[in-house]
Amino acid sequence: MRDKIKNKEYFESIITQKKENISFYLNALKNNRVAIDRKYVVLNSMAGDCLTSLIAKYSAGYPIEDLYTDYYDALEYMHQSWMVLDNRAYLKDTKYNHYFGSDYDLMLWMLSLGYLLDVEKQKYILLLEILDRFSVKDLLYETIIKAKISERPPITEESYKMIMDMPWAYESLRHAVKETDDEYGKERSSALIERFLNKEFYQRHKGFSFYDHHKSDNNIYYGYWSFESAAIADILSVDISPFENNKYFPKD
Repeated sequence: MRDKIKNKEYFESIITQKKENISFYLNALKNNRVAIDRKYVVLNSMAGDCLTSLIAKYSAGYPIEDLYTDYYDALEYMHQSWMVLDNRAYLKDTKYNHYFGSDYDLMLWMLSLGYLLDVEKQKYILLLEILDRFSVKDLLYETIIKAKISERPPITEESYKMIMDMPWAYESLRHAVKETDDEYGKERSSALIERFLNKEFYQRHKGFSFYDHHKSDNNIYYGYWSFESAAIADILSVDISPFENNKYFPKD
């Protein structure tokens, strides 16, 4: 067990539930029982179920090699749905070239997990196709992508508009990637990642995304893990000893 909030039986029930959901959706799609205008919404739900299953398995203590199937399935369903659905942030009639809330987190987790699991490059590129399709440019996204896809051209500016609480929710982590690549810069980056984990990751998600899921009676909790912190710490080659035992840090 890696998670300290719920027991293994709880996570096994989540994993079983998500497996049954995906099987049901696949059967419905195969037998043309999904309306045309609902197909991509269903695929989006399947992507979410696969990612939830992956994180629940991690929380339950599954070996890392058991996470790959869920990741690749989530990636495929996400690519099929997000290339059609426009999940960008919007306010009234205005669309912004960015994501917010759960959609922002989902993309960040997929990019981070793909880097940490060292998934196949040709598969990982599917995430880039989604971002480029909608001209989404984000500092954290691109930092992780560049470490995985070295030939990725650097962005000159972000497409970001302040919608809800992004990028404020990731403020210290964003500052960490801007530090200089020297001994003192790495020390500051390590301290900023530590601050993010201690003061921002959970607290600044209040009101949206995964916040307080463990208190729900609907079994929606699957673990609180800052995969982006692990990815950024590895990319920056910083000392993780100050925060490796933080309850949100996936140290393995």
